[in-house]
Amino acid sequence: VGTTLEEYCNSDEELHTFLPKIKKIYDRFVKLGYYHNDLRYKNIIIDPDTKKLYLIDFEFTSHEYKDLDDENIVKRLKRIKRTKSR
Repeated sequence: VGTTLEEYCNSDEELHTFLPKIKKIYDRFVKLGYYHNDLRYKNIIIDPDTKKLYLIDFEFTSHEYKDLDDENIVKRLKRIKRTKSR
């Protein structure tokens, strides 16, 4: 499908431009009652042609939140204003 977001982006600043899209995906996942628990840029795939993002690596997924996010992506997502899901 593509490459990891970690490999695709050339800087932290560029990675951060994808946070609103990541938040939308993450919020939908949580709304279904699941927590990824290993949200890292290497676990997000991007299709370079469409810029569509995909979560991968669900081995730590659970109905309980466990703070295993060493890249602090979830903390960054919580700082973004809520948007309506479509």
